[in-house]
Amino acid sequence: MKVGILTYHDTNNYGAQLQAASVQRFLASMSVDAELVDFRPYRHVIRRNMTLARAIYRRNPRAFKREHERNMLFRNAIFDMAKVSAKSTFFAREIPGLCAQYDALVCGSDELWNFGNYRGYMAPYILDFPVRAGVRKVSYAASIGSYVPPADVREKMKSALAAFSQILVRDPTTEAFVRGLGLDATRVVDPTFLVDLGPIVPDVGEFMMISGGMSRAQVDQALAAARQLKLRPISVGVAYPGHEDIYVRATPREWIGYVKAATCHVTSLFHGAALSLKYETPFSVFLTPGKEQKILSLLDWMGEGGRMVAADADAATIAAVASTPLSPELGAIRNQRVAASQAAFMAALTGA
Repeated sequence: MKVGILTYHDTNNYGAQLQAASVQRFLASMSVDAELVDFRPYRHVIRRNMTLARAIYRRNPRAFKREHERNMLFRNAIFDMAKVSAKSTFFAREIPGLCAQYDALVCGSDELWNFGNYRGYMAPYILDFPVRAGVRKVSYAASIGSYVPPADVREKMKSALAAFSQILVRDPTTEAFVRGLGLDATRVVDPTFLVDLGPIVPDVGEFMMISGGMSRAQVDQALAAARQLKLRPISVGVAYPGHEDIYVRATPREWIGYVKAATCHVTSLFHGAALSLKYETPFSVFLTPGKEQKILSLLDWMGEGGRMVAADADAATIAAVASTPLSPELGAIRNQRVAASQAAFMAALTGA
C-alpha cells in the first residue's frame, strides 16, 4: 500500500511540521509506504515570502538574511524528519494527477478544515478531488478549529467527507461538526503522540522553557515566574522584544528536545501543551483567545485540566501551575488514548 499525506508541512511552525512528520513516521513504523505530498499552496508561498520582500523594499540585508535562514531552516527540517514526495505543486488543480499513484490518501492533522483563513477553501486538505476506484480516503486528527463554515462551504465539506472511508478528528468541536453533517467521526490524539521523532536534547542544566506568541505583559510575568522558581528562562524559537538574550534558535527536533529537557514549560501553544504532556514536563499554558477550545479539550482528555492559566495571570500563578508535578495517572491515560488512536488509524487505512 502506498499512502499520500496532505497536510500543512512547508511552514515556519513547529507544531505543524511536527504533526506532519509524525503522521508519516508513524505509518512508516508500521511498514506502510507513506509520504507527505509536497503541496505548497501558492497563497501560502506568497505570504511566507512577504517578509523577504519587505526586507528588500526597506533595503535591510540583515533582515533578509534572517528571514531567508528561517525559511530554509523549516524547509530543510521537514526533509530531515519525514519522507516527502519527489514531485511538488503550488496549485490545487494539479493534486489529482500528483496523487494518482496512491492507494490511500490521508488528510490531517492540524486545523486543515479551518477554511476561514487567507488560504480559503482548500480542496486538497479535505480530499475533495476525484480518485480512482478503490482508493481509500481517511482523515487523521483533522480539526475545524473555531471556524463556522457558511452554508455553501458546509455543503462542499459534507459532500467531500461523505466519500471518506473513516473520519478521525482531533477535538470534540470537529467531532460534533461532522456528526452534524450526518456522518460518523472518531476522536483521536494529535499525531505528535503517535511516534518519537528523536528529540535533540540540549545540555543546559535546569531551565524554564518559554514558547509561543505572548503579549509583553505575559512575557514579563513568565520571566518573573522563572525568577521565583530560580530557573534560567530560555525562549525557544521566539525572540521576544527586549529579551533577545534568552532566545535560542532551534529546528523542530531541537524544539522538542527543549520541551523534554525543561524543568518546566510556560507556553501559549496547543503543541506546547501536547508535547509537555507527551514528555511529562510540568507546564502552564495561557488561555489564548481562539485556542481555548482545542487546548482545554486536550487538557481535560488527558486529565490535566488545571494547567490552563488566564491570559492575564500573574507570576505567582504561572509559577505555581508550571511547577506542579503532573498527575501520576497521566501516563496510563495518555498511553491508552495513544494505543486506541494508533489502532483506529491503521484500521481506517486497511479497512480491517
